[in-house]
Amino acid sequence: MVINSKNDGLYIPFVSISSNLLIMSFFEFMTILAFLYFSKQKNIDYAIIEVGIGGLLDVTNVIKNPVLTITASISLDHQNVLGETIEEIAIQKLGILKEKVPHIALLQEELESIFIEEAKKKNVPLYFVAKGDIKDLKLSLEATEFKFLGRRYKVRLLGEHQAYNASLAILGTKVLEDKKLIFLDYDKVCRGLEKTYWPGRLEIISKNPLMLVDGAHNIGGIESLVNFLKAVKDDKKVIVYFAVSSNKAKDQMIFKLDEVADEIVFSEFHYKRSDKAINLIDYSHIKNKRIASEDEIELKIINNSDPNSLIIFTGSLYYVSEVIKKLKA
Repeated sequence: MVINSKNDGLYIPFVSISSNLLIMSFFEFMTILAFLYFSKQKNIDYAIIEVGIGGLLDVTNVIKNPVLTITASISLDHQNVLGETIEEIAIQKLGILKEKVPHIALLQEELESIFIEEAKKKNVPLYFVAKGDIKDLKLSLEATEFKFLGRRYKVRLLGEHQAYNASLAILGTKVLEDKKLIFLDYDKVCRGLEKTYWPGRLEIISKNPLMLVDGAHNIGGIESLVNFLKAVKDDKKVIVYFAVSSNKAKDQMIFKLDEVADEIVFSEFHYKRSDKAINLIDYSHIKNKRIASEDEIELKIINNSDPNSLIIFTGSLYYVSEVIKKLKA
């Protein structure tokens, strides 16, 4: 849902805060704003709340009695808060588990025992989606098609990982149906999945030249992006524009991008977290690499001399949002 500030009648009172009190972060403020907004809406059956960093310390974890919790794939991110290893991060993420509340998770074999152990502590019914549960997977630049639990689905969102994400949602709705909280209409589920749109996530913003944006900003996201590019690129020349926040695992992200890129162009975005392009270029070991000129995106002089190129902008949601604004202007 998009909040229309002119028509929705949402007013947030601003009050002075004592200097000795903790100032809210941007995400904390936006979460409170969302809670205030939706608390005033009528006829809301269920609220789907997406976490920030996720887990025990996440601001959304103030919700004490959810009907269901879900975790998607877990990878290294926010290590300064969540922990340095994937196992430490998993334990933090599972801080969203609530007593006897069902939990849906993507099965990662190296973390399976942690999920089972943490679920037992709170008597949580645990349901896994395993990669082997996804059948007849078809990837393209138009859609992602797959079969799950004996039924075929199609989503507009691109990439193998979106088949897993959709399957988590499907299994979640089936768990709610088993609890007699909802009734599923298969045709409506299919239409809903096919209409789902997520700006900035493997989004095609131009077909000639072929340009995509993807807000992948951690190693897990970059791995999913690289796997998708390998699956659909055919004989296309892959040109990657990359900018990243300075606190991310940029060396690992660039190392992975080297696997699929024919050329990497390092860039920056206008936010204090942005790393300098000059700090990034030496992490890449491919021959064709350079630093973007200051205004090549603003002036839309993206390298499209090769009509058979596939151009992808990635590394940061901040960067992707700037690119979309500039190229769609």
